[in-house]
Amino acid sequence: MSTSNYLKTGIIAAIAYCIPLSVFLNNYLGNNSWILYIGNFTFTVVVAIAATIINKQLHDETRFLKMLGSGVKLTFASIIISIPFMVAIFYLFGNQNIPKTTNTETSLSPLSMLFVNLIVVNAFTGSFASLLSTLVYNRYPKNSKGQDIT
Repeated sequence: MSTSNYLKTGIIAAIAYCIPLSVFLNNYLGNNSWILYIGNFTFTVVVAIAATIINKQLHDETRFLKMLGSGVKLTFASIIISIPFMVAIFYLFGNQNIPKTTNTETSLSPLSMLFVNLIVVNAFTGSFASLLSTLVYNRYPKNSKGQDIT
């Protein structure tokens, strides 16, 4: 897969994540953090579709680990591309709507909470979606030349 395909998928996944993020930041309440999981779901759907397309193309030529590796690379490339989008949306929409707290007992600031949500949750769900896509398209064992062993 070429670098431009990773870039395209990363931008689409970033937009899919940032639309629910902007809704969350415009209507910030402490109890509506579930909206962020809608963003994680849309991010995962985009990564799963892209990984499925890649694995469909690679099915006859490669083995399990290469198919899984391309999906995981796609996931982390999408996360890296999503970080600047998330920071920009936070400073455009959320910085004014989030109440300023002076409580030092708060463990996470809103921006660091968003970083954790973007990186950890999307890394896990995107990698899991890549694994599922790889399992679907790699039903038969292959030899070192990529030929089916049956």
